[in-house]
Order: sequence, then structure tokens, then C-alpha cells
Amino acid sequence: MKQSILKVVILVLLVSTAFVISAGLNNAQGSRDQDSRTATIQAAPPEKTVEQVFKNIKVLNGTPQSQLYPVMRFMAASLGFQCGSCHVIKNGRGDFPADDKPEKQF
Repeated sequence: MKQSILKVVILVLLVSTAFVISAGLNNAQGSRDQDSRTATIQAAPPEKTVEQVFKNIKVLNGTPQSQLYPVMRFMAASLGFQCGSCHVIKNGRGDFPADDKPEKQF
């Protein structure tokens, strides 16, 4: 009876040790994966500028593309305007590159 209990205890310890070692290896692998993801993020090319993505940009050259709409919303809110105050609206959609309105001329 004592030998059976001893065998069970040893088996439980071996299995527990195997789980602990396996978890440690998984954590080491996870941190290595995190390091490679970080390296990939750091190696990403710089964001395109507005003149590289949109047509007829005259004023905000050099601004990152992701900042164009927030800047335009800020200007519209600050002036109390809607997009159609400066931009041409055709068929319910903005034709933002068009320079047909005098308000857009500078």
C-alpha cells in the first residue's frame, strides 16, 4: 500500500514538473514571439504623407495621411462650417480634389 502511494506521489511530481517546464518553455517562446513582433513593428515603413495618398493637396503637405481627416474636422468645427462650405458636393458625396468653389481658392 505504501509503495502504491509512493508511486502515485512520484508520478504526480513528475507530471507537475513536466507542466512547469512546459509552461516555462511556452513563456520563453511567447517572449521571443513578442520580441519578433516588436522588431517587425519597429521595422515598418514610415506612414505616407497626404500628398502621396490624396489628389490636389496644396496646404497640408508633409502631414501624415492618418492626420488629414482629424485636421479637417478640427478646422470645420473651429470655423463652424460643414465640408460643403469649402468643398464641392456632387450627388451627395464630396468631390474634395475639385477647386470649383472660390472658398477653396487661396
